[in-house]
Amino acid sequence: ALLMLDLDRFKQVNDTLGHNAGDMLVQEAGERLKSLVRESDTVARIGGDEFAIVQISPKGEAAVRRLCERIINIIRKPFVIGEREARVGVSIGAVFATKEVAEASELLRKADITMYRAKAAGRDCFRIFTEAMDADVQRRDQIESSLRAELKDGSGLLLHFQPIIGSRGKVIGIEGLLRWNHPILGHVPPVEVIPIAE
Repeated sequence: ALLMLDLDRFKQVNDTLGHNAGDMLVQEAGERLKSLVRESDTVARIGGDEFAIVQISPKGEAAVRRLCERIINIIRKPFVIGEREARVGVSIGAVFATKEVAEASELLRKADITMYRAKAAGRDCFRIFTEAMDADVQRRDQIESSLRAELKDGSGLLLHFQPIIGSRGKVIGIEGLLRWNHPILGHVPPVEVIPIAE
């Protein structure tokens, strides 16, 4: 199993207490992580405030979930830096190696996707990789690249207008609605298109 960890609210520590304090917090976080893993596991700082943990032969998903919970709890405890106290959280993405997916680069990519899912879920939590997460990332990438081409051509984007009716039954405005019928993906709902376009 590969766990990717990113400290939440770490920039705030650097901004308020300084980079030296941030460095001390990262060192202490590394020590805390090392205290939780087995001798056969590896804890590594990837860079900045990101860490990775490689577990050889983990004892199933339940054991990895328990480790993630212990990591969240130990990182949540205050860090004492000089006379000041700093608090951070951690977002964790975990992925399991399989016979089909054993390449380090692929495991890192999937763990990274999963970690950002944890961040999007509100931070200070963990997620376990599912193929649906990868499919979502692939779809978003396909929509983004298609949208770039579409904005140059513009033939598939349609603008519909919908009247806005006031309380007295009169038209008080018009709302513009974007519609996109992708040649491969079919109808792409605005809830997917608009955030990518923005």
